[in-house]
Amino acid sequence: MWSLDVLHVFARCFVQLPEDDTNSVSEKELLARLVVCMGGRAAEERILGKENTTSGASSDLEQATRIARAMVTKYGFSDKIGPISVEPEEMSGKLSEMVDSEVKRLCQVQCLQYVFHVTRACRVPSVPIANVSLTCSCRA
Repeated sequence: MWSLDVLHVFARCFVQLPEDDTNSVSEKELLARLVVCMGGRAAEERILGKENTTSGASSDLEQATRIARAMVTKYGFSDKIGPISVEPEEMSGKLSEMVDSEVKRLCQVQCLQYVFHVTRACRVPSVPIANVSLTCSCRA
């Protein structure tokens, strides 16, 4: 596995990056950020049930949507859209629908399913229980 420093040196052969580049983020890291953002919502759904989910995760959902949209429209991390950068005003109706679909897929399918898997692996109950202890010692 190559270190990020080695990859930055290699990338400089093809594009100019600032020496202390702090803006380059891997797809894996962005997906991890999405998992963190979606975790509260997924945990609420898993523990309280979908019908009892609260609006408490709204800022996390907004952040997850921003990250996913940037992955699709700025960073080229979508096989469906391709390695292009698209501004909102440049999007046609069909492209806009494809972007929305990919953003939803990133937030919903990949992240929620992953978080649900982790809560199942940790044996977090899926029924409403008062004073549930969320201590998890699993290595999922």
